[in-house]
Order: sequence, then C-alpha cells, then structure tokens
Amino acid sequence: RRIDVMPDGPEREALFVEAKRYAVAYMPWKYKVHRMQVELWHPWLVGYASPFFAQEWFHVVDIDESKRRK
Repeated sequence: RRIDVMPDGPEREALFVEAKRYAVAYMPWKYKVHRMQVELWHPWLVGYASPFFAQEWFHVVDIDESKRRK
C-alpha cells in the first residue's frame, strides 16, 4: 500500500526489494521445468499434432475407422 502512493525514489525501491525478499521467503511454489515429454496415441488417430502451448487438441482430431479395424 505504501508503494502505490510513494513517488519513484530510493525509499520506494527499498520497499520493492523488501517485498521481493518476503515473496522468496514465503513463496509456497517451487518452479520446475520438465524438458522431456512422452506422448502415446493409437495409429488410427488422425490429425493430432503435439500442442506447444494450449492443451485443447481434441477438436482437431478424428478417428480413421479403416485403420482401427486392422
């Protein structure tokens, strides 16, 4: 609240540094990166491409019944 009303300056910057330290000390999340990905699908699934960001891929796929019967 104090940061919102303060003008830019060293006092305001010190409050930002303090807020960052509190965030790091009490942050419940630990960010991790998984660089490997495994995908399995049946050969009769047509039109699937691994989504880069969005996880909504189900509306662009179809099932090829001729491959499914084999």
